[in-house]
Amino acid sequence: MKLHSLKLKLTILVLLIAIVSNLSLMLIARQLSTATVKEAVQHLMDSTTENVASKITAGNEHHFRLLEGLAASAEARDLNMDLKKKCSDFSSIKSINTVYENIAYYTADGDSYTAAGVKINMSSSCISSTLKE
Repeated sequence: MKLHSLKLKLTILVLLIAIVSNLSLMLIARQLSTATVKEAVQHLMDSTTENVASKITAGNEHHFRLLEGLAASAEARDLNMDLKKKCSDFSSIKSINTVYENIAYYTADGDSYTAAGVKINMSSSCISSTLKE
């Protein structure tokens, strides 16, 4: 009987050592992999954010340059030019780049013409208050 009990004790001891060592290795591996994964994900998020931000900035700069060019044009500065002609000319600029759905010119009173030539007034919108400021 003593042999069985010694054999049983040794088996239990070996199993216990194997379980404890495997648990220890698992916890250490988990700790190391968690830190590595967090670092990799953080790096990926940073690079993606920088990439998106640079694309947005480039797009905004492109649109801003277009608006600056339009604002500096003789048509935009000529207060005596027919509003319908001015709106038609500005609207035709959208054909240069399909990114633009519409480019319009509004007077300080909110008057403009659509691409179809219909007169509209945006005086009740925020455009009028922004233009007067």
